[in-house]
Amino acid sequence: MDDSKTYWLDAWKEGNTPWDLKKPHQATSYLLNRYTELRLRDNKEKLHVFIPGAGRAHDAQVFLDAGHKVTAMDIAPQAVEYGQKAFFQKDFTYLKGDILSAFSISQSASKVDIIFDRAVLCALPHQQRLTYSQVCHHILKKHGAFISIPFYTMPTPKYWQGPPFLLSPKELMELFSDNFYVLSMEYSRFSKENEMQEYLMILEKK
Repeated sequence: MDDSKTYWLDAWKEGNTPWDLKKPHQATSYLLNRYTELRLRDNKEKLHVFIPGAGRAHDAQVFLDAGHKVTAMDIAPQAVEYGQKAFFQKDFTYLKGDILSAFSISQSASKVDIIFDRAVLCALPHQQRLTYSQVCHHILKKHGAFISIPFYTMPTPKYWQGPPFLLSPKELMELFSDNFYVLSMEYSRFSKENEMQEYLMILEKK
């Protein structure tokens, strides 16, 4: 097991989950609405949303409330157990698994319309990110969307080694430009001063 996976599993086991906002991220609704505007989608169209590294799956509620189907996934059994108890909607499924593994890919093999990446991209070390972007490309339907909120700086970036790990715009383009178009990329208006700073990113599968 790689060190980054051990880090996250140990954190869940110890109940040390400071990243859990106990509610959906403020940007989730904004990004869903922004995607709908950019692609001129019917608000009533039912989409299949996949959320890897979903944690307690608070963000799933935004997509469920909008009438979409959600499949969540996490490596931590504590997260999966919480999510399975918290959501009773017929359109919600929570799987235990690692999105980078062949088994997990087969579990989510039905193509999805949206991948909502709240944290996986920044949770993975550099050497695993290209594989992750390729897996996401495989899972998405043609013209499907990869929606993400990656970090680009920390309050003390000089001393920060991660996880989570930072991403530069250059690295994001290197990871995704071969297989995705950029629909929207902006600095988050929801990031607070002296906290982690984030991008808001919407990509479309080529």
